[in-house]
Amino acid sequence: MDEERTVIIDGSEEDRDLHEEALVLEASLLADLEERGLVQPVFVRKAREYARFWETKERLDADVRERGVMVWDEKRKMMVDNVAVSRSVQVANMMQAIFRDLGFKEQAVGTAKQGKGKGEVDADDLLS
Repeated sequence: MDEERTVIIDGSEEDRDLHEEALVLEASLLADLEERGLVQPVFVRKAREYARFWETKERLDADVRERGVMVWDEKRKMMVDNVAVSRSVQVANMMQAIFRDLGFKEQAVGTAKQGKGKGEVDADDLLS
């Protein structure tokens, strides 16, 4: 499971921190898969893909926070939709599919239902 992956970063401290968080997430996903005996390359690749998508989504969301949902288009001389918004939604949808396909949704739902009490939010409410 020690395959390297290349991610383009701009070298800023924030970017390095984000990349480190993605690597921690990836390691956590891989450890969980290994614990469940899912060490075949297809599962490992999907877990790494999920971590890359997470990093991409964080970058897209940072762009929206920084520039807003509408941005100035110099060429057309008008405000236009920030494409980072729709791309973030697309990436989130892909992440959700991977999360579900790797069995993490069922795992989260099972854990939440074990400890669910009055007024608690069900993990299925958050992941569906």
